[in-house]
Amino acid sequence: INAEYGEIAIIKKKKKQKKMSYVASIICVNPYSEAVQNDWDNRQITQTLSMQVRRLALFLNKFDSATREQMALINEKLVHLERQVFYIEAVIGNSNNHSNLGA
Repeated sequence: INAEYGEIAIIKKKKKQKKMSYVASIICVNPYSEAVQNDWDNRQITQTLSMQVRRLALFLNKFDSATREQMALINEKLVHLERQVFYIEAVIGNSNNHSNLGA
């Protein structure tokens, strides 16, 4: 039977009694309900993927910040060590020049 909003179907249900009997009930099946359910499922999948992409982007941004900070600290230490090497080379070079002049 066709109805204005969909089909009407007759479904048999079992009653839980000593004697099993079937009772017919009438329900209205909306032809759009499957499309609506699929739409909700697709939206849920899309929302889940969107959330995961956001979490990944947040992680990558935090990782980038932490990595840049660590690289800046390492760069400062390297510059400090380079200055110490230049100073030591200068001191050793001057002491070699003084010892050569005295001989």
